Amino acid sequence: MDHHGNGETGLELRLPPSLWAATARPAPRTAKLDSDIEADVVVIGGGFTGLRAALELAEGGVAVAVCEAGEPGWGASGRNGGQVNPLFNILPEEVIRCVGPVFGPRLIRAVIESADELFGLVRRHRMVCEAEQKGWIQAAHCRPAIGVIDRRRRGWSQAGADIVALGKRELRERAGTAAYDAGILVKRGGSVQPLSYARELAAAALGAGARIYHGARAELLRQERTCWHVRCGKFGVRAKFVLLCTNGYTDGLWPGLEETIVPLISAQAATEILPESTLAEILVNRETLADTRRVVFYTRKVDRCRLVFGSRGNSDFAGGAADIARMRAGIARVFPQLASARMEFCWSGRIAYTPDHLPHLHEPAPGLLIGLGYNGRGVAMSTVMGRVLAERALGKPAEELTFPTTPLRRIPLHRFRRLGVRIATGWFGLRDELDRRISTLLHRR
Repeated sequence: MDHHGNGETGLELRLPPSLWAATARPAPRTAKLDSDIEADVVVIGGGFTGLRAALELAEGGVAVAVCEAGEPGWGASGRNGGQVNPLFNILPEEVIRCVGPVFGPRLIRAVIESADELFGLVRRHRMVCEAEQKGWIQAAHCRPAIGVIDRRRRGWSQAGADIVALGKRELRERAGTAAYDAGILVKRGGSVQPLSYARELAAAALGAGARIYHGARAELLRQERTCWHVRCGKFGVRAKFVLLCTNGYTDGLWPGLEETIVPLISAQAATEILPESTLAEILVNRETLADTRRVVFYTRKVDRCRLVFGSRGNSDFAGGAADIARMRAGIARVFPQLASARMEFCWSGRIAYTPDHLPHLHEPAPGLLIGLGYNGRGVAMSTVMGRVLAERALGKPAEELTFPTTPLRRIPLHRFRRLGVRIATGWFGLRDELDRRISTLLHRR
C-alpha cells in the first residue's frame, strides 16, 4: 500500500507521527540500495500488499527484492485504522454483476474469508501486532440506513458470512453509544496494530529470504527484452517480474495507472490515556465500529485506555485543523461522554477508491502485475491481494486466480479529482447530517 509520497520533500521519507508509530514493534533492519542488483521478482511498495507478496514468493524459493520509498509500512499500511473488515460495501449480486459468474463467487468467498486469512497468517508466523478477532460492527447512522444494512446482512449471510442483526438496545450495550438505532455484527472481523503488522510482515519476509530496501523510490520502470528494470535513484533492480503495489500512493510510474483510482484521505485521532472506567462501557467486547455515513465514522478501543476515531480527512499528513475539528465533532456525536477528552495524536493517510468499489488486478504487460484499490477494506483485502500476486508470479494461470485480470480503465475528468473530492466530501457530509436530523424528527412524530 505504500510507495510514493506525492507532495513530500526530502531524499528519504520519514514516518509521520501517530499513535501507531509511537507504540509499534521495532522496525526490522532493512538495507539501502547502494548497487545495481538482480532478482527474480521486484516488488514496488512495502505495504501490506507488497510485503505479503514478498513473503509468499520468498517462501516459494523465489529471489525477491522490495523497493520502498520510505520504510515498510510508511504509507497507508502504517496509518490506517487497523480494522480488519471482511465485507464489501456492495452486495454479492453486485459483485457478480461486475466481475461475472466465474470470478464473482471466488471474490465473494475471498472477502468473507479475508479476516480468517489474515489472522491465520499472524498465528502461523507468530506476529506480535495486537491482533484480535473480536468482530466488526456496522451501525446505521439514520433510520433509512437500517434497510441498507439489513439488505447487506441478508445478502452476505446467504453468501456464507456470519452476520447477526443488532437492535438499538443491544447495539448500545455492546458499543456504548446511543447514536445509532440498529447495526450488524460481522463476527469474523477484528483489528490489528497496523504498523506492527506491516513490520512483522517485513520481518517474516526477511526471515524467508526476501531483500527489502528502504528509501528506494522507483523513479523509472522499463522493459528490456526478457526482463524489467526498476531505477531507484542511482541504482536499480533487474528482474523477470515486477509487482506494483502502491495503492493510494500510486503515481505516474506506469502510464495511465494513476488515473484508475481516486486517492482519498483517511484521518484519525487518538485520545489521551483515559481511566479504564471511562471506556468500560464502550465497545465492551473489543469489536471495531464503523457507520453507514457517506463520510464514514469509524472507531475502536486500544489497550483499554484510548479511543481511536477516524473519518474522511483533508490533510495529507498529520491532520490539519479541519481534520482535528471533524474528529472532535464526530466523537462528541457518537460518544458524548468523551467530548472533553484531549486528542493526543492526529494523523492521516491515503486509501484508493475505485468506481466499482472492488480491488483491481492488472497485467498490462508480460511480467508486470498490479494490485490496488481496496476502498477502505485494505487491511484484509491487501493481505489477500499480495498472496494472489505471488501466485501469479509463481506461474498460476490468470483464469485460476481469485481476482479477474482487468484492463486499466481511466476515470473520466481524473485531473479534477482533488477539487471533486473536496466538494463531494463537503456535500456528502451535509447530506449525512440532514439524513440524521430528518430521520430524528420523523421518528419523534
